[in-house]
Amino acid sequence: MTKNRPFNIEIISAWFLALLFSVLVTSNLIFGFNLALYGLTAVIGLLVTLVWPRSGLLAMFFLTLVFAKQFSLSNVIINQEEYKFYLIDIFLLAVYFRVVLDWLKINRPAIKGVDWLLIAFMIWTALSYAVSVAYGDAITPVAFSSLKNYIFYPALYFAVWFLFRSRDDWRQLFNFFIAGVVVSLGFLVYGLVTGVGLWTELTPLTTSGARLIDFDHAFYLALAIIVALPIIIYGHSRYKQVLAWLVPLFLLGVLGSLMRHLWLALLVYLAWFIYSIGNQRRIFKYWLTRYLALGTIILSLLAFVVAVIPQSSLSNQANVQRGYLVTRAMSFFDSEDSSFAWRSSLWRGVWSELAVNPLFGLGLGQRIYLDMGSYKDYVELRNIHNSFLAITTQLGLVGIILLATLVLNLFIRVWRISLSDHYLQMKKLILLGVLVFCSVAFLFQPYLEANWFSIWWWLALGLSRSLYENSTS
Repeated sequence: MTKNRPFNIEIISAWFLALLFSVLVTSNLIFGFNLALYGLTAVIGLLVTLVWPRSGLLAMFFLTLVFAKQFSLSNVIINQEEYKFYLIDIFLLAVYFRVVLDWLKINRPAIKGVDWLLIAFMIWTALSYAVSVAYGDAITPVAFSSLKNYIFYPALYFAVWFLFRSRDDWRQLFNFFIAGVVVSLGFLVYGLVTGVGLWTELTPLTTSGARLIDFDHAFYLALAIIVALPIIIYGHSRYKQVLAWLVPLFLLGVLGSLMRHLWLALLVYLAWFIYSIGNQRRIFKYWLTRYLALGTIILSLLAFVVAVIPQSSLSNQANVQRGYLVTRAMSFFDSEDSSFAWRSSLWRGVWSELAVNPLFGLGLGQRIYLDMGSYKDYVELRNIHNSFLAITTQLGLVGIILLATLVLNLFIRVWRISLSDHYLQMKKLILLGVLVFCSVAFLFQPYLEANWFSIWWWLALGLSRSLYENSTS
């Protein structure tokens, strides 16, 4: 399937789908849901993606970067009833169907041991769902949602491994990713102008302040930093200089989101990245010096404006945002922070419940009662703000061991690849960097339980599988 394909048609089709679905999502946001427009767009998306599955995936990734959950959770409404069939599912269903058909051909990639780990994880999830619904007190819609998050979206691993195998495939994926990230910078601009980012009310703060950009786009900008740094260090393409000067904007977005766990995950990633680049640290130091110089100049100019025109809107905004940033950073050391206390109390309760059946877990669609004095509530296990702990409590040690073994297996295999080619070295550091960053970030939010986040995890794992296989063939 990777030979003699109509590559230009694939790219044109991908941009066509991206534009078409952008119109649909924008229309839904402004005018409300329109069943006729949804049906027409869905049929066209299905047909085009069935013919060119790569086009569907490229468009899907771009749309997620731009609209985040406004795209990935956009469902169908019939007679005032909402059905959890999302726009992102249209693309994936068509892609999976086409990949299965093509996989049945003679020259298909062989499924090996590492792939069976994911298949076993999916089978275990299906068994847990069946037992939870048939014999447990599971909330069926919640259980089905977890089933979908742990089977339907992880299947993207196999589709990516199958569809993105050549250098051209990777380049086009990179182009669509960067395009989506650059467009999403518009949300940062909006936040800088208005002082409050669009859709930031969906993730309220536990400290004083206002986010300049929403959580979803901040996560994507963090991924953009992870993609950009290896290219800056090893690259020779025309993108190198452009990305080098986009990184400060990406970082500004991550900081302006006031998402503390993203800051922590990015710091861990940077420590790992500096260690991993070895002799290329001199190039990193070169660019770090430039970034520090640029930051010093900008901060000096802001300080000058604040001192000379203290009543100006720019001065007021700078002082306000500085206060928000300092307050948020200092909250790292506040043991009484409500979000810290909520997680600590919830996680202790979860561990005590898990002790009853640690091997098989508590099942899908379950809740736990949280009593924090004045705060009492039932919390779904899938929403305990720690994806790995959520999998452990729902699927037991069997589930988390299968997933952890898959990730560690791929990480070690890719890490051990000896690559003298700088282009391959870039790909290696990007993929491993995403896994390092996500492995930290996923400890603090329900990432694998949200499709607009989880698809990037399964994309990275699928590409890691492809890179490893190609390096040994």
